[in-house]
Parts: sequence; C-alpha cells; structure tokens
Amino acid sequence: MVDAGEVKVRCAEEDDILPIHRFLCLVTGPVLLAPIDAEDSIKGVTDVVNGNLIAFVAEINGEIVGSLGLVAPTLWYNQRVTFFADRWFFTYPQLAHQGIGAALQAEAHALASRAGVDLLIHGKMRRRQRSVGKGVVYVPMNTLHPQDHGQVA
Repeated sequence: MVDAGEVKVRCAEEDDILPIHRFLCLVTGPVLLAPIDAEDSIKGVTDVVNGNLIAFVAEINGEIVGSLGLVAPTLWYNQRVTFFADRWFFTYPQLAHQGIGAALQAEAHALASRAGVDLLIHGKMRRRQRSVGKGVVYVPMNTLHPQDHGQVA
C-alpha cells in the first residue's frame, strides 16, 4: 500500500474492475456479513462500472487507495423518485483523514447535482439544507454487525 503522493480521482473503466475488486476485498473484511463469493463480487463491481451507474477510484502514484461505487436505485413505493446511492465507499484506513474520501464524495456529489438528484451515502447522519438544492443524505450504519449474524456459506 502506498502512503504518499497526490490523490487523483477519476471515473473507473472496464480495466479497473479487477483492481477495484482486489482493493475492496482488502479493505472490506471487517464489515462484511458473509464470506466473499468471488463470482458474485466481481459481477457486482462489473455491474456498477459497466452498467448501473458509475464508480470512481482515487489513486496515489497509480495505485487505488479508495473507491466509491454509485448506483441509481428506485423506491419500491414510488419509482419516479430518483437518487444515487453508494454501493461501496472505502479508502485505505491507514490513509484516513487525508481527503481521499472527501475527494471521492465531491465527485459523486457533483455528478448527482448535475443530474438534479440527492446522493445517499451510508455513514454519519447529516443533511444539507433543501433550500440550497438537492443534497447529500447520510444514512447511519448502526443496524448490522457481522458478529451479530450467522455467516452465510
């Protein structure tokens, strides 16, 4: 893992699918509710990069140090309401508080703003004022913990 250099954020491309997958496998272990299924997880990354919406990668010296995958889900009760939500949003923990997550989120928020929709991020609960336009909605991640659930085989 790299620990110095300038952070560059860009849209992920098809060639990034396996590097993003490797990165996510490295950083997500402590929060996963089940073991990683290689086929399913690669398909999940591919779906975001090549289809459902977009993924961003943050790199330092050409190495992925963070990624934010966005999807455009629909509400079960009103499919006309559109918004973007994170499918994944991770950075190397060792690089926390260095602006990597903020840079990824800024790109995602700019995209959501251009589309005129809210951006739903799983994290600390805050909400931007509606009077300024569509904003970022934070959803707390305090309901599911791996140790509280049986592992799926």
